[in-house]
Amino acid sequence: MLLLFSIETAAVVPVEALKIFPIEWNGTDAIRAANYEQALQILKQDSLDVDTAFYFLKLGLIHARLNNRSTALPYLKLAAQQSSLLAPLAFYVIGDLESSSNQLTNATDAYLNALPDGSPSKYQLSIFEKLRQLYDTDSSVFRRDSRSTAFFTWLQNTQPSQMPSTTASIIDSIISTGSWKTLDTLFDTIRFKAGSLCRAIENIIDNVPLDSLRLSAIFTIAQEASACGKFDIAERLLQKVIKNGSKTLASRALNFNAKMAYSRSRFDEAARLFKQYYTRYGPDSEVIMNIARCYRKKHNSFESSRWYNKHIQHFPKHSKTQEILWLKAWQRELKGKFSAAANFYKKIYTQFKSGSRREESYLRHALCYYRMEKYDSTIIILTSFIKKFPSSSFYPAAAFWKGKAYLAKDNDASALKYFKEVSDYDPFDYYAFRSRSYLSSLDKKNYSPDLDSTTSMDFALNWIDSISIKQRTTFSKTDSLNYQRAMICASLGFHNLAEYYFGAIALNIQDLFSQFKIGLFYSACGASAPAFRIMRRLAWRIPLENRRTAPVGVYMLLYPAFYSDIITDRAKQEDINPNLVSAVMRQESIFDPVIVSPAGAIGLMQIMPYTAVELADDLKIPYVVDSLYNPSYNIKLGTFYLKQLLDKFKNNYVLALCSYNAGPHNAKKWYDRNKKEEYDLFVEDIEFTETRGYVKKVMGNYWSYQELCRFPGYKQNYYSTQMNF
Repeated sequence: MLLLFSIETAAVVPVEALKIFPIEWNGTDAIRAANYEQALQILKQDSLDVDTAFYFLKLGLIHARLNNRSTALPYLKLAAQQSSLLAPLAFYVIGDLESSSNQLTNATDAYLNALPDGSPSKYQLSIFEKLRQLYDTDSSVFRRDSRSTAFFTWLQNTQPSQMPSTTASIIDSIISTGSWKTLDTLFDTIRFKAGSLCRAIENIIDNVPLDSLRLSAIFTIAQEASACGKFDIAERLLQKVIKNGSKTLASRALNFNAKMAYSRSRFDEAARLFKQYYTRYGPDSEVIMNIARCYRKKHNSFESSRWYNKHIQHFPKHSKTQEILWLKAWQRELKGKFSAAANFYKKIYTQFKSGSRREESYLRHALCYYRMEKYDSTIIILTSFIKKFPSSSFYPAAAFWKGKAYLAKDNDASALKYFKEVSDYDPFDYYAFRSRSYLSSLDKKNYSPDLDSTTSMDFALNWIDSISIKQRTTFSKTDSLNYQRAMICASLGFHNLAEYYFGAIALNIQDLFSQFKIGLFYSACGASAPAFRIMRRLAWRIPLENRRTAPVGVYMLLYPAFYSDIITDRAKQEDINPNLVSAVMRQESIFDPVIVSPAGAIGLMQIMPYTAVELADDLKIPYVVDSLYNPSYNIKLGTFYLKQLLDKFKNNYVLALCSYNAGPHNAKKWYDRNKKEEYDLFVEDIEFTETRGYVKKVMGNYWSYQELCRFPGYKQNYYSTQMNF
């Protein structure tokens, strides 16, 4: 299959980026936009680059996209012959073209030629995956020679020994001859793919004397039976192993039996089996946690708490114990028992020297005292935290709440000091915006970030260079080749290949200047996802002391309004702020239109297919799953859904975002429980850690977009449709 082209790009790209990278190189802009006939006309009028290797590559690519195989191949071969720089991409396109034409031998040869020495590892893997498809179709087209050695080595290492598709018939044959020893050896030496023995299970149970098999083989059969949904058979076999197996094997079988019951929502049975394991084999962290989870599923808080306490007793330093203490503290906060909650939070950061909850527990400890109006204690705890962890990601939150505590004590001077610190620390952080809202109300001044309003990308490049000049890296010959190939790939729309080449360079370069230039080039190409991925990594590396002096040109790429034409059009129709849509998209998908989450959410606005069905029905438009990969369609549904949530929660952005991330039922539950709290406490009390962080990030994104839209150069570069923000 030919490499897929994105017919719909990120719409508007920075004007300044196009000045630095004039990527309309005789038709490349039309090629990227899939306007191949137009690109062909542009090349026909070209009088400068005729007969160059790049000219032949473009002609070959255009004809390949137009399915003119016989015309495309000579041009692509000429490009490969004339330029070693362009040869890999030319052969890559030839391979795709020949593969789609079922010319497997030619495709194999082309893909192997597309792998020069020193190719980036991710690029190699992409070629190997294409070769694997050809190999699976017809292995006879492959010759084992020096060019294919690396592929066959990779193939061998990535294909673990498994039974062939005739597994069931092989087992049937063994059973028919009564070769129990052979069957026993088979189960001991072969790693089966889950569910591959479903047809053979019944035959084994009906015809094989189980006493003739080793218990380890019986355990394997039980696991396979479970994978096939034959739970009664699995349980019967597991009991045999539990009763007669060695301590190690019996314990594994008992644990598996308990997990099987849990997976079937048989929580009473699962708890009984896990407790049986605990009694026979002693304390095990996972087992104790599973017992507690069983009781939580049964809404038996007393028993779940008792088993959590056992975990604390047996494993006081275990990472799961930290989570248990956090859960206990949070539950007490929910009940208004702030003093008891504070004690649990303090246990976390005094008992553990590391862990995901340690630093945040300082903040929660202080918030408990803030709620009890013990502001001096709040300030003491936060002061201690800031002193110990000055570079913590929780520093802005700690300093902000320290300012709030001083404000509650009517100490406006100290409150101003800390709010100013947070505002300057990272000007586009969530807490920076919250701090500026208090600063403005305290002394009636405008505390917008004092940014250099220059949107010139030349100026931005010089600024980046000035803060990282000591890091400048000299490119090796290989990196120089990769850089040039990446530029060519990106200019022609091969954004994934460009990322492979740029990624290989990124491993060897440390200077922010080169990374910024790569991100800028992607942005100029309209490649939203790779542009933002690079700029996001770069943002993490900009020293904090320099962020407040960064020009708007830098923030234009850190907060890009990709797909702005589509967004502004849909936002106008739904009467919703387009900056909120961009803010959600930035957090949800990093502007990648084909991204799929582990849960199955798809595309720019990360919409679940079952939600999309309902939204499409409401909008009275057709729906197929693949539609969600289309930017216009995805944004249309996502914006419509966001508007529904805003209407449902009376234009409350926080509740709408809670709902977008965690569902309307959770948003309503949190509102009903905490509706009397002030804004800042309400956000801090969002129950799910992920949703709490999500709301802060999206609101920070939104306020950042709002702020940047004050600068005419930002609007000029991104928003072609003028709207009132």
